[in-house]
Amino acid sequence: IVTQNIDNLHEIGGSSSIIHMHGELNKARCIMNDNHVFEWTEDLNETHKCPKCGSQMRPHIVWFGEMPMQMEEIHDLAEQSSLFVSIGTSGEVYPAAGFVSMFKDMRKPTVELNLEPSRNQDQFDFAIHKPATVAVEEFKNLNIITTPHIGASTHEAQFKAGMDTVENIKKILSGDDSAVL
Repeated sequence: IVTQNIDNLHEIGGSSSIIHMHGELNKARCIMNDNHVFEWTEDLNETHKCPKCGSQMRPHIVWFGEMPMQMEEIHDLAEQSSLFVSIGTSGEVYPAAGFVSMFKDMRKPTVELNLEPSRNQDQFDFAIHKPATVAVEEFKNLNIITTPHIGASTHEAQFKAGMDTVENIKKILSGDDSAVL
């Protein structure tokens, strides 16, 4: 999970392996060393100093104009992924809004689960436009099966399997009996 949210609701919901690209509100970090990050739930002000080096502390969040966190790791994970699913976003805040283009450039299928079409809706192969809790549940309950393509490179096989998934989703939602469940 890569999230732009700075809250801890993914963790509260039981998710793991979360990348908070805009940081975390319940943490603080040292202004001199980005590796000095601490759990922090109290007010933070200029009197708070880094427990490791004594430098000023700041909220562990990305301010407007700052580069989001862990971008290299996000790109590495994108290359390993076979499908991009965007959930509950306007498609306006970059660089996250560009993730769909990155997946399209890699010829990987893209899915939008959103209350309403995002600004970049035309780049998605498939979409469910309903409240996120409903859209995610519907998508999850599709029980999609993909078949690897024999004789194709890993990248080609991922793309073909992903596109088979998108085509299968479309068949299921249209009531087509040829969908693979």
